[in-house]
Amino acid sequence: MTSRIGVTLQGTASAPITVQGQAGKVVKFYRGNANQNAWDIASSRYFVIQNLEFIGSSRGLRFESATNGVVQNVKVHDTAETGISCNNYGSNYTNMVFRYNEVYNTGSATSECFYVGCQDSGCIFSNGLFEFNYCHDTMSATAGYGSGIQVKTGSYSNILRNNVFRNTKGPGILMYDDYNRGVNTIEGNYIYTTSDNGIQVTSGARVINNIVIAAAANGIRGQNNQVMPGSQVRNLFFAFNTVVLRTSTSPSLRVDTSSLGSTITISNNAVWSYQGAAYSITSGATINNNGYYGGSAVGTASVALRDVATEVLNPTAENWYPSTTSRLISAGSRQGLSSAVTQDFNCLSRSQTPTIGAYEKSSNTNPNPWNLSQGGFKQGNCVAQIRSTTSRV
Repeated sequence: MTSRIGVTLQGTASAPITVQGQAGKVVKFYRGNANQNAWDIASSRYFVIQNLEFIGSSRGLRFESATNGVVQNVKVHDTAETGISCNNYGSNYTNMVFRYNEVYNTGSATSECFYVGCQDSGCIFSNGLFEFNYCHDTMSATAGYGSGIQVKTGSYSNILRNNVFRNTKGPGILMYDDYNRGVNTIEGNYIYTTSDNGIQVTSGARVINNIVIAAAANGIRGQNNQVMPGSQVRNLFFAFNTVVLRTSTSPSLRVDTSSLGSTITISNNAVWSYQGAAYSITSGATINNNGYYGGSAVGTASVALRDVATEVLNPTAENWYPSTTSRLISAGSRQGLSSAVTQDFNCLSRSQTPTIGAYEKSSNTNPNPWNLSQGGFKQGNCVAQIRSTTSRV
């Protein structure tokens, strides 16, 4: 490609427009410089883009204005900047779905895999769905950037589930304040090796059943990033997450602000911190049934954990499923939990006396055959279960 490519797709709910690569073929769009994005997509609605590969360019896919779209089985890599973005000021993006996309080697600029919404709520991304995407190797980004996915201020009612983030310069998941418009959900994701926090949120977020390993800063952090004017960090729910930090001196799970707002719940998380404290939480949060290794007990019914090698099957092979003698088993509580927390990282049922951490112990071996150490897209029971449900679009 040597000139700009602008795309406009205006379908309807009953007749969406599909742009796709031919079955059995590999269709690639290549630009050898950063003078233009690969595709600029504007004024589009009810469409599907699938089975294509985009190489080079400034950004890969830049959505200037779009609603009710699906981007799936697309590969974006070796861009100079962000892989896929929906951040045009003044636009309202709603009902956008991104699934089974691989984004990597995103260059030396801000260079996130996905960037949606705008600073100070200048554009809004809502009711979106990111599932089963694989984002990796954003390490060339400018310091402080290179997140796996960044969801900006005022964006709301989005679901980020069952994605994999590896080797990111910024947080694997970076999410700002929802402005009380609708809580965002971060569930069942695997974040491995970040040069920043693993998951970082401000307000209006449910963080459930995630596994965060080897973050350079905090594993999971709630902090003030562009909080809604006149408000505080608030409405955060951290439950059934597994966090392991071996080299970071920062707390594994941290919520620290001088003016903590309402409804901060930290429950049933399994946290190992070998160089720092397991938890650092400002008073005012509801804290119960968390496992900890490093530092002291926190909240009610805390469970002191042994070395992770004793508590899980095989951390060297990234098998974080509880061992048969793990102290995590049946140590959790459903008290105060949303009725929506019914499954674990494998999308299998939680018991009434749940296992602490991302996995519910139901067998001697991990019932998910997917080997996390191999990287790639998340596999296992979640795939079959979610494929049987209706799309958000």
